[in-house]
Amino acid sequence: MEILSHILKNDREVRDELASRNADAGLPMAAATGIESSLVEGAMKNAESMVPDAGTMPGSFGQAEAVVLFEGRPSLLIRNNSFALPDLAIWRERLHVSTGLLERVIPSVGRIELARHPLSPFYPMIGTAWLVSENVLATNRHVAVFFGFKKGDRFFFREHPDGGTVEIRVDFLAEHGVAIEHEFDVAEITHIEDEAGLDMAFLKIKTDRPIAQPIVLGEPTAGEFVATVGYPGPDPRVPESKIRHIFDDIYMNKRLAPGMIMGSPSERLLNHDCSTLKGSSGSVVLSLDTGRAVGLHFSGQFGDKNTAVNARQLKSMLSHLNVQVPAAWIEPPAEGPADVEDAPMDRDGYQPDYLGAGNTVPLPGLNHGDALELPAPTGGKELRYRHFSVVMHKERGLAICAAVNVDGNSLRFIPRNNGWSRDSRLHADQQHDNALYRHNDLDRGHLVRRLDPVWGEHDEAKQANDDTFFYTNAAPQHKNLNQRMWLRLEEHVLDNADHHDLKLSVFTGPVFDAGDPKHRGVPIPRQFWKIVAFKDKETGELRSSGYILDQSHLIVDVPEEFAFGAFKTFQVSV
Repeated sequence: MEILSHILKNDREVRDELASRNADAGLPMAAATGIESSLVEGAMKNAESMVPDAGTMPGSFGQAEAVVLFEGRPSLLIRNNSFALPDLAIWRERLHVSTGLLERVIPSVGRIELARHPLSPFYPMIGTAWLVSENVLATNRHVAVFFGFKKGDRFFFREHPDGGTVEIRVDFLAEHGVAIEHEFDVAEITHIEDEAGLDMAFLKIKTDRPIAQPIVLGEPTAGEFVATVGYPGPDPRVPESKIRHIFDDIYMNKRLAPGMIMGSPSERLLNHDCSTLKGSSGSVVLSLDTGRAVGLHFSGQFGDKNTAVNARQLKSMLSHLNVQVPAAWIEPPAEGPADVEDAPMDRDGYQPDYLGAGNTVPLPGLNHGDALELPAPTGGKELRYRHFSVVMHKERGLAICAAVNVDGNSLRFIPRNNGWSRDSRLHADQQHDNALYRHNDLDRGHLVRRLDPVWGEHDEAKQANDDTFFYTNAAPQHKNLNQRMWLRLEEHVLDNADHHDLKLSVFTGPVFDAGDPKHRGVPIPRQFWKIVAFKDKETGELRSSGYILDQSHLIVDVPEEFAFGAFKTFQVSV
């Protein structure tokens, strides 16, 4: 059996890790493909024969998409605009340093859906698109011709057999296990490249509410590590047994697939080996070094290569179309809106009986000896917000505990609010504001995760979203903890719950210790804890899991700076 594909010779670190793993297991390295070309061709013809003759459909169905390597090129599910951790250590390391860049881009990629189209019953989605300008999307020509065509110098939507024109929308979420949507109607076809040209097209969407930033276009480099973000779907040409370990039978959901550029890009095209399938058409090819789009994926050959339009050509065409593209990402103001003081009124707060009769979980921290007695007229020790509550420490200026009720059945998408505020129910010296977080590596880490209380009716969800941005819900977390492992833990919590009947009560707080290192005179917690309570669907009994995350090695006791190092995640008994 073949030891390694010739393609892997360019990625020696992955090759070595795979070889070591298989040697330890007493197994030879699997062949790169093992798919006979005759099988692929037969499956392609079978797939094409299943497409109904709508009388208006172009002849481009069956555009090739490909898995190039059947080992060493994972496809990672995306949830809440972050991605699952890969199994291979080398890819965890590579993606670790690019996490912030990738998570900034992920919300800008969407799934093209046939809202009203003769093929809707057969293909609810047909490809991927991503923002290149404020309301302009890039995708492939062979995707756009399914619903659009050129007549003269203009582009039109195809006619629907039942009258009127077809209707197309783009969902910028469409994530596995997430019921909420973030959909926009395609209002106009800006451009579809001629058959003799490059496989690219541009669509204009109706942006009647907030949307992500457009992705900045960059220049591809030979051999650089890249990743595609798109929506691979099932492919009848490929035996499921060959790709199950890559896609786990989950398709048409947003995924990130890392790989590398193969050879030197030409002026027009580049080749890459990220794992794609049908539905990946139109995926963005991202540089892991810069987070910029270096290509527009459009086709591939199994076990050989995938091909993308060089981003240089996208930039040139957009310029010709007078579409303005960003030269750089627009960074939010570092300070937020000036630490405004505000007081949320008439909030329900955390509900102890949320999990049902017999499963009451009291709000922790109320009996803690250091719990802050709130100033008049509020009184008591519980700061109530929409769907969550906070108990403050009387000396540390941070929460002892934050508790939230989560209803996964009615979660909503509400755009992020980057403005943090002081809660005027507390005195200024009873809460830390932006003075602690300015010009250092400390993030204002949400204790109650921003998305957790964002459920219910729209106004209710919007209020909960905004309430999470009070400093009482913030704790100083090193950016490498907050943006990576803390986020992974939150994803782990939801991924291991029942998404079909998801009700949780989640409790979070810092671990206070007299030996915590100080920054600007403020003791910085070295650890954070999280406990998740839920009702067992089978037995009805109350269940829980607990976690501690450690940032001890990321912070040191120095006046104005922090050091970098490794950190660990622990699940602990409750």
